[in-house]
Amino acid sequence: MANCKTAITYYQVIAGTGNYSLLRLYPQTGRKHQLRSHCAYVLKAPILGDDKYRLDKIDKTSTRSETSFEPMYLHLNRLVIHNWRTKEGNLTKSIEITVPLPAYFKKKSEEFFGINAEADILIE
Repeated sequence: MANCKTAITYYQVIAGTGNYSLLRLYPQTGRKHQLRSHCAYVLKAPILGDDKYRLDKIDKTSTRSETSFEPMYLHLNRLVIHNWRTKEGNLTKSIEITVPLPAYFKKKSEEFFGINAEADILIE
């Protein structure tokens, strides 16, 4: 672990039931697999459909059998880039990108939590 870099993620629990929770994640740094590893290793709540960071792979004492879900239930809802530079090198205003929630994610949110995740929660 000597070569590990600092990674910071804030999170908010939006809904939960049984073995599943819907989280809003706020990464403060941009490390590779940051959200996936923080959910799995720190929260002990791997992202649904994430084969690399499945609970039975990270916790060898776990006897919980995981159901396979595809695709991965990780979605970028909103991205804001500050201090964007044009190809000429000029600084521009912030760029904001929003992406609607995929149908499979909406369906699973309704099935697990009884909510319309896009309409009720994710868009701020």
